Amino acid sequence: MAIYDYQGNVIGSGGGTAQTINYDMIVKGVAHRGFSTVAPENTLPAYKLAKQNGFNYVECDVSFTSDGIPMLLHDATIDRTSNGSGTLSQMTYEQVRQYDFGSWKNSEYAGTVIPTLEEFLALCRNIGLHPYIELKQNDSYTEAQVQGIVDMVKACGMKGNVSYISFSSAYLTYVKNYDADARLGFVVSGLSSGNITTAQGLKTTSNEVFIDTSAVTDAAATLCNDGNLPMEVWTVDSSAAILSAPPYITGVTSNNLIAGKVLYEANIS
Repeated sequence: MAIYDYQGNVIGSGGGTAQTINYDMIVKGVAHRGFSTVAPENTLPAYKLAKQNGFNYVECDVSFTSDGIPMLLHDATIDRTSNGSGTLSQMTYEQVRQYDFGSWKNSEYAGTVIPTLEEFLALCRNIGLHPYIELKQNDSYTEAQVQGIVDMVKACGMKGNVSYISFSSAYLTYVKNYDADARLGFVVSGLSSGNITTAQGLKTTSNEVFIDTSAVTDAAATLCNDGNLPMEVWTVDSSAAILSAPPYITGVTSNNLIAGKVLYEANIS
């Protein structure tokens, strides 16, 4: 038996009490740093929990240690999310792996280590997650480091199942120049015609480029539509905000809500 969304599109199947609904066919739901309302952000438990809670897309932040290992960390320092202190870029892999990145959130996660990007990619491959890899604007990535990330994605068998996002068009250009097929998201706070032009410059003949913005407005949607660019938004944690968002939006990053599920349930009630 087919299951339809409120627009009449087939989004799943089921019979009796067992149903499978692909809410991402309505709008992609992206878990911000994993299921970070419960588990410690940017850790493997957070991404496992995101999958268990129905997310198929997850966002992470990547920074490098002093010895060149890409790790998952949002801040420049480990102070907020571990029992240690210091700047990640000034610490070696061995040094940073000594710290507890879980107990600050909940004692249940005590002993959780900071994951490498490679460990994260392997998890995504094994449990069926599509990662959004954020190249941090405030990090000073070299072109070789960005190429190394792309190589790692390929080596993990994840090419074609990863999105690269960044506030820095330069970093996205590095990705584009090394992998012309890579899906790229240009992250912006507000949205202007200049942002649209920049994003359009990231296109190749074989990739997808989208705008990822915090401007959840009709005006932003019009700019993206006129520029022939998909529009995703961040970080939306309110059902009301999801329900009032422009229908043009194709993805929503959230700490706790699967946007497609919110829209589906609101329109069948």
